[in-house]
Amino acid sequence: MGLGGKWGVWAVLALAALAPGVRGQEAPPPPGGGAREIVLHRPFARGETYDLVFDLQGSGRGSLGIGESTSGSSHRVAFRLEGKARVLSVSERGEPTLLFFQVATARLRQDDKEAALDLDGAELGVSYPGGKPRFVRRDGKELPKEVLGLLPQAFPAPDERDEDALLGPGRPVAPGESWNLSPEALTRMLFPQEQEEMARSARLEGTATFVGEEVRDGLPGLVLRTHVKAGDLRIPKFVGTFSAEVSDELWIAADRASHRSRRTTTTVTDLWGKILSGDGKSLDVKSKDTLTVQVEVR
Repeated sequence: MGLGGKWGVWAVLALAALAPGVRGQEAPPPPGGGAREIVLHRPFARGETYDLVFDLQGSGRGSLGIGESTSGSSHRVAFRLEGKARVLSVSERGEPTLLFFQVATARLRQDDKEAALDLDGAELGVSYPGGKPRFVRRDGKELPKEVLGLLPQAFPAPDERDEDALLGPGRPVAPGESWNLSPEALTRMLFPQEQEEMARSARLEGTATFVGEEVRDGLPGLVLRTHVKAGDLRIPKFVGTFSAEVSDELWIAADRASHRSRRTTTTVTDLWGKILSGDGKSLDVKSKDTLTVQVEVR
């Protein structure tokens, strides 16, 4: 089952998978005290290529029913995708709008059962008609239904928002320094436009921290962590409590001309209450789910 089913809430609440700075500019020398300027937006150019490693691990447990008829269940999912992407077209801000992706390996396990994906070596076209990801195999074969809800998380739709205005401190910051994220920024990051009602009801808190500099594979980089809590979330036909907590760590190359990055996002959701039906009946529901997504761009 894809994220449109039991995993759908994570697709709404997870932070953007890529935090792509200003191309062709070298990072300025840090001001006194070791402070650095944090620049996230790194536009792509037509014809550029990059290697992508996408790793998703999810688990959950809960119960659903009426009174003594309530029964419990649990689920696990693991999806890993590796391959090389080539950018065929970009938006005015340098966001990829058309991609060619050569799959190296693709593996999916659900509740310890591996799915037969037959995607190794496949060539995929990735486009975004109407702002929604669309995937087509070059050989004309149908994509496995099991991955249709997972692939959009590896290739999110172009985002024309200013990441630096939303997440950045707007000034040089020293290692260990933190800043608050505004409710407006959190709303725009966490909720699509069709979830405006849920966004208005939510109580949002978030902070970001510049951890410091770290060298990975011989490449200097900057480490940024964010932590977000969302409470009082309202869902149609649901009465109860629904909250989410998102922890995010981003390593991004210090060279602003580089796309090298690795991002790990963990989302924990808690749901407890009743789902109401049109005939006045209700189902008792309780669940706790965890999703960890790691995206590496090389």
